[in-house]
Amino acid sequence: MAIGVFVATRPDIIKLTPVIRRMKEESLPFVLIHTGQHYDANMSDNFFGELKLPQPDSFLGAKPETASDVSDLIPRITNFLKKNPLDAVTVLGDTNSAMTVAVSACILFLPVIHIEAGCRSFDRRMPEEINRVLIADCADLHFAPTRQCLKNLIEEKVPGEALFSGHPIVELVEELKPRIERLGRPQGLDQEFVILTLHRPENSDDKEKLGFILRSFGRIQMPVIFPVHPRTQKNLKLFGLYDKVPKNVQLVEPLGYLEMLRHIRYAHFVATDSGGVQQEAFLLGTPCLTIRRTFDWPETLEAGINFLANPEMPGFEDTIVAIANAADSIRMRFKNVENIFGGTNASKIIVDKIKQQQFFRDSSL
Repeated sequence: MAIGVFVATRPDIIKLTPVIRRMKEESLPFVLIHTGQHYDANMSDNFFGELKLPQPDSFLGAKPETASDVSDLIPRITNFLKKNPLDAVTVLGDTNSAMTVAVSACILFLPVIHIEAGCRSFDRRMPEEINRVLIADCADLHFAPTRQCLKNLIEEKVPGEALFSGHPIVELVEELKPRIERLGRPQGLDQEFVILTLHRPENSDDKEKLGFILRSFGRIQMPVIFPVHPRTQKNLKLFGLYDKVPKNVQLVEPLGYLEMLRHIRYAHFVATDSGGVQQEAFLLGTPCLTIRRTFDWPETLEAGINFLANPEMPGFEDTIVAIANAADSIRMRFKNVENIFGGTNASKIIVDKIKQQQFFRDSSL
């Protein structure tokens, strides 16, 4: 018997890397399962190799994310859990896959372990927010990445046990920092530049909004490096926006993880709708502009190093220009900010706690 560790997206693979490595080092039995949600060779396969992770033991072959994604995931995951006995399941974050695994396991009376638990935007228009709440209702162990996340879980009186673990991403970024410093600035980017990522449906599925966001970055006088997510690339073609991208916005293929961190580290500032990129910008000391309606990590807003820019509200373009002008002074604030996401021992806290539970039939664990 073993723990089932489920991944679905590129961020899952990245954020769970320290936990998977720790499980392997401590001979904790686990099975790695990729549901297939958001599957793309550049966004998933390459990361297993780059992060030196074992290839998944099982690949469920779910369809790319669509409105009917959950209806596709439920039978795949339920059938897998019925045919492959596990002691417990582990999920991370708030994807449709994570929610479906948690609900399916709960129905089958399997313990659920939730990493990156307690994150809340309090915006029910976000599918991720619904997923987070459902997973919390199913989980037996909740590992909170920040003190605010733990507070959210306590106030919600979630079932099971909730504890502060910090976030495993801290370990991985700290491990890679020396390599990033040795590499130095990305080739051909000796001047100041911005790194931009967009992938959320609220931004990439709306033709007018996507076009407006890209045009807005044409107002700053520096290169904007835009690694294009497969979802966004498809919509740029569908909406006929490729020829309307400002000249300073450079569309590039998705970057490898080390190369992405390198770009974040040396960027003048980061603009993103990704929760993970917000974390990486924080850990690398780079100001961040979050292109969303709400925050995942309000602590970074309170610290004055991450800023919210809602494309649906007046002043979006002016906010981009203001951050570009103030980025150097914002960067100085990092000296006085504590590590919101904990230290470099999250994976140890998580694995040690899992080993203490009565999940396993082998009492030697």
